[in-house]
Amino acid sequence: MARREAMRILGDAAHGKDPASERKDRQRAEMTMAQLCALYLEEGCHTKKPATPEADRARVEGHLKPLIGRKRLSEIGRADIERFMRDVAEGKSAKTVKTKKRGVSRVKGGKTAATRAVGLLQGMFTFAVERGLVEENPTRGVKRYTDGKRERFLTGAELGELGKALAAMEDEGIEC
Repeated sequence: MARREAMRILGDAAHGKDPASERKDRQRAEMTMAQLCALYLEEGCHTKKPATPEADRARVEGHLKPLIGRKRLSEIGRADIERFMRDVAEGKSAKTVKTKKRGVSRVKGGKTAATRAVGLLQGMFTFAVERGLVEENPTRGVKRYTDGKRERFLTGAELGELGKALAAMEDEGIEC
């Protein structure tokens, strides 16, 4: 197979084509991670809850673009994703930015931020595979940190409301 490819390239060169420039043109035309982020935020978030795209945008601007935004999609592999996750967890994308007259945006990093950023990357690469922009998802098989979701308990007032709702349902004959 490699011999056939070499013969094809030699044939193309004999006919005046420049395989090296064609390869460079293909690389130049290939999408970067920052471009995929923009496309995903524009077209890939329509099924998400209203608040989620804003959180995704914050992760893109705070972590993805600064750390891997310039890489071409074909250059990103599993090792790059794992390095990205470590870098976010270690706070390499941490920064404080003045937003408005008195507003401040603090990007911190940490294991939870890293896990959620990799989760977003996984969704973006799934979107890219579906669009035919990449052949496979490099996030597949990456072991993420535990998410650290918090357990929440009902307050006394919420428990009272729940009790009233259950009593009303019981009065109506609805079994729980």
